Amino acid sequence: MKRAFFVFLAILFFGGFVIPVSSANNQEYSIKAAFIYNFIKFVEWPKDDCPELCLCIYGKDPFGKVIDSLEGKVVKGKIIRVLRIPENAPLSHCDVLFLSAEEKDHQEKVLSLCSESPTLTIGETKDFLEQGGIIKFILLNNKIRFEINATQAKRIGLKLSSKLLRLAKKVK
Repeated sequence: MKRAFFVFLAILFFGGFVIPVSSANNQEYSIKAAFIYNFIKFVEWPKDDCPELCLCIYGKDPFGKVIDSLEGKVVKGKIIRVLRIPENAPLSHCDVLFLSAEEKDHQEKVLSLCSESPTLTIGETKDFLEQGGIIKFILLNNKIRFEINATQAKRIGLKLSSKLLRLAKKVK
């Protein structure tokens, strides 16, 4: 019953794109993966000729196989590639970069490395936006929501759709 409700919400909110939920433990990250897919649809990157859009998961991967369902999807004419990035690896090829709460010790350094490139950074720690991240997942009334640092996005050349900004619980 609970799973059917989440599937219904995914279909309703995300226009038919559903990520399979394999267990209760993966539900949170299944929902976050669906959010990330939709964030990509509502962000414009500076022009580039690369046919791929690289979605990078830095360090520990909390998604498991659920994020792999985004591999090969086409958004705005670009093919999504899902990459897992080990600590201290170059980040220059990442268009979207997710940092889990478990990477808190590396967060400031990673965000600093991304602070001058048009990388949509997404995280889930309390101070993510203050350290220069762009989208932060929050849990509000047992529901996953998000906040946005629009100032940082604009500074690095990302254009966020007004639709995305209206859905955010807070825009900085």
